[in-house]
Amino acid sequence: MGKKKREYERRFRIGPWRLLSTIAGRHIAGESIKELMEDYYLSRSEILGAIAWHKRRSKAAKKGWRTRSLAK
Repeated sequence: MGKKKREYERRFRIGPWRLLSTIAGRHIAGESIKELMEDYYLSRSEILGAIAWHKRRSKAAKKGWRTRSLAK
């Protein structure tokens, strides 16, 4: 798992929140969880976690809640 995941990280330079959003978007567009698992070298629970994260984030944005902290 570790080697494949590192190979993926070398090919695609994207931030973690962007990756979660992309995974959820592809699932919403109709891709199966199995295809996403193969493409991103992630487990089923990690894919489902990304989808759940996106749902929570979308709900917060629709209601006007802050989704990121302002403290730096």
